[in-house]
Amino acid sequence: MNINTRQLHAFVLVSQHGSFTKAAERMHITQAGLSALVRELESQLGIRLFERTTRRVTLTAEGRRFLPQARQVDQGLEAARREFESERAGQRRLLRVAASPSVATGMLPLVLKRHLAHYPEDCIELLDVSRSEVLPEVESGNADIGLGIFFRPVSGIRQYRLFSSSLMLISPAGWKPSPQFAGGPRAAMDLRAVPADRLIRLPQDNPFQQWIDARLLAAHNLAADMDSCIRLRNIESCIAMVEIGRGHFIAPDFVRPVCRRYAVRVNPIQSERDGVDFYAIGRAGAELGRVARDFAGSLVKTVTARRIGRDHAASASL
Repeated sequence: MNINTRQLHAFVLVSQHGSFTKAAERMHITQAGLSALVRELESQLGIRLFERTTRRVTLTAEGRRFLPQARQVDQGLEAARREFESERAGQRRLLRVAASPSVATGMLPLVLKRHLAHYPEDCIELLDVSRSEVLPEVESGNADIGLGIFFRPVSGIRQYRLFSSSLMLISPAGWKPSPQFAGGPRAAMDLRAVPADRLIRLPQDNPFQQWIDARLLAAHNLAADMDSCIRLRNIESCIAMVEIGRGHFIAPDFVRPVCRRYAVRVNPIQSERDGVDFYAIGRAGAELGRVARDFAGSLVKTVTARRIGRDHAASASL
């Protein structure tokens, strides 16, 4: 049997993305070249790994059985490569962080500034990907840690809670709250006072939007025309729509640094329920490395100093 690492990596990437085209892009080869690698692996194993149709690619039963072993070898080799790369770089510590654009362009520049002031030799590589791609980047070993909101536990992934993000209402700069809301421009408002009939929302399948809608419903404040509201996939796009007066947007307060780039008004939202937890995630079976723990500690210190969120994790617990 003559199985090589490129064949295994190709198999893992196709299983991760469900697409030969996307896997080929990740490996920087043609789709025909990637298909050849998978066919060679299937020939060596004597099994078929994928069911291929014109619309989708799925693992066969044999492919599902082989995936854990292939992924373990692929991730082990990648970890060894990074370790040797670190040694060649003169013992510089390397960390690859996956995060969505709202995190990557919001609070992470502040975190990086703090972290590199204390650890100037560290090399932090930021993978700014869509929200749905953060978990796969960690699962595949392309990222050492991922950052964001994760509502459900995932097999093979360990979650490290960093803080609980409070909610805030982002409104047009000239908006005036209803008389039932009393307080200054930055005072907290009750969830029942949120103008739910003019909310800009994330897609219905977005877990955070589902979490928000459930809380509006519990507060007896759910717009009847919810299905006809503006829905956008990107949080910063929602904030841009608020700036031009298209409505309001409920967001976690860790995106507050993004709001500073727009002419909008921000009010914290009072809620008897807990905020939404913000996590660092890593692969199960291995503790966070020293550089990852130090980076997570820098993040917690940054949001604490900026009064973002609450119930911040102690650095020693990471």
